[in-house]
Amino acid sequence: MRWSGWLNLGELQASKWKGLPTSPGLYWLAAVDGSQSRPLVRVVRTDGEGTIYIGRSMSSIRGRIKTFWKCATDAMEEGHIAGWRYARSSLRRRFPLQCLAVSYLKLPESKVMREEAENLHWYWNRFGELPPLNFSLPWLKN
Repeated sequence: MRWSGWLNLGELQASKWKGLPTSPGLYWLAAVDGSQSRPLVRVVRTDGEGTIYIGRSMSSIRGRIKTFWKCATDAMEEGHIAGWRYARSSLRRRFPLQCLAVSYLKLPESKVMREEAENLHWYWNRFGELPPLNFSLPWLKN
């Protein structure tokens, strides 16, 4: 299992999302400036990747990112809570959609929930808080 490189959301949208898989998995959204990440100051330390969201898709990463985009560009759209929160927050002014990138990890559906929980716990332990568009930390059972 390997994470993809960072893919610019504006370029993906222009290509009709062709660079994204239609399989389940995890994805991270981050703020970028061209090909450079935009570090975010967090409670414990600076997040050098500029992570704004860690999410999952149980069916299609492509479909989930498309739904994020729709919700992020239309405050009346439903279907992705992080997109909805982005559309209503100051993040959209500081980090326009064209300044966001996604990295994904394809996974079997049976592993998606656990991997998301582990990624969120890793982030929380490292930075002292969740990414700005995440609002809950799932239980991580041993």
